Amino acid sequence: MGKFQGIYKKALRFVCFCSRIDRRHFISFPVIQWHGGMNMILTLILLFLSLCAIGLVLWGICEGLLSWSPQCVYHIIPLEGNGPQVEQTLRSSLRSLKGRLYFVDCGLGAEGQMTAELLLRGRDSAILCSREQLPEYLRWENKIGSGTD
Repeated sequence: MGKFQGIYKKALRFVCFCSRIDRRHFISFPVIQWHGGMNMILTLILLFLSLCAIGLVLWGICEGLLSWSPQCVYHIIPLEGNGPQVEQTLRSSLRSLKGRLYFVDCGLGAEGQMTAELLLRGRDSAILCSREQLPEYLRWENKIGSGTD
């Protein structure tokens, strides 16, 4: 038992020496006093995290100001091809464009039409139409936008 007590005391002295803990308070409550280099490291970490937070706030403000577009903007996107190509075009347009989106059928296959209908279901700002229907939709939008009936 004495051998383990000696190892424990040496380990306790080493820990107390390295972290400058007062040995008298070690049993009840370890008081760690950070000196010199540790304060500087903690300050640098805090500074880095603060700069990251400020950067994220500024990034959000700039993104909000620069990506703003009014709701009266119309985007006309031609769709042609089959499923994967149509899906990629639809998803990227829905994610990045704001305003009214008109997806025009310019030779969609059966799979492409099914994909477009599924992805546009329930979206009020996105419409799938044929080439012949597009002028009607635009006339209707101009009547609403100008305030005439």
